Amino acid sequence: MDTRDGGNSNESFAGQPRSLDDFTLLKRIGRGNTADALLAETVLDGQHCVVRAVRKKSIFGEDEAARVFAQKEILSRPQVLEHPFIITLQSTFQNKSHLFFVTEFVAGGDLMFHLREGRFELSRTSFYAAEVCLALQFLHSRSILHRGVSLDNILLASNGHIKLVGFSNSKLLTRPRTRSFAGSATFVAPEVLLGHDYGFSVDWWAFGVVLYQMLLHREPFSGDSEDEVLTAILDRVADFPSDLPSHAETLLKGLFERDPDQRFWA
Repeated sequence: MDTRDGGNSNESFAGQPRSLDDFTLLKRIGRGNTADALLAETVLDGQHCVVRAVRKKSIFGEDEAARVFAQKEILSRPQVLEHPFIITLQSTFQNKSHLFFVTEFVAGGDLMFHLREGRFELSRTSFYAAEVCLALQFLHSRSILHRGVSLDNILLASNGHIKLVGFSNSKLLTRPRTRSFAGSATFVAPEVLLGHDYGFSVDWWAFGVVLYQMLLHREPFSGDSEDEVLTAILDRVADFPSDLPSHAETLLKGLFERDPDQRFWA
């Protein structure tokens, strides 16, 4: 897919100006309402990477613009760039029609893809969960709320470790709590649905959903429509089968605590 449309306006990142001319675009690997994800390789050394092309015409109003620039600010922080379990942003630039985010290519696919084969063994779940937990604790210690924790935002690298991605809704908290809505129905926490101020607790609720899905190969709060899912999140208690280890059940119950102040790690 060719997104060239005239002269490129370059923006320096880590001292390296970039433009589309620096990449060979191989194929589109993802498409969303606001952006396309393109598998590419660098002209200079043939290294694979992902070029995320955000359509400028899809950015409406100050809130949307703030989200885009917050994503760049978060991912370009030196300590975030160096974290082993967070996707590495390599460069950013723009042209007349698009903003471009260039990240490392993670070849192993996302956890949603791997879970199609059936639920994970406890040891495998524990391994992935520990690394996601470390990534979230790091982000929260830097006042960064992810707001996108889900199976398809956790990628597997070739070395078997995870990479957390999906920072398009992330937010730098300048005060302990926020109120703006972000996230998908399956992973949204009760306090968000109730219109309450919220903080890092929403990431831990979503982490609980991911953990439940890995262990049991189903969603903890389900329904035939989005409205039914949201009602289940507010009103129902997740089901825990008898063969689930007791320590796993205790952890999930703590993550699904409806009082955000009592939720594990919040």
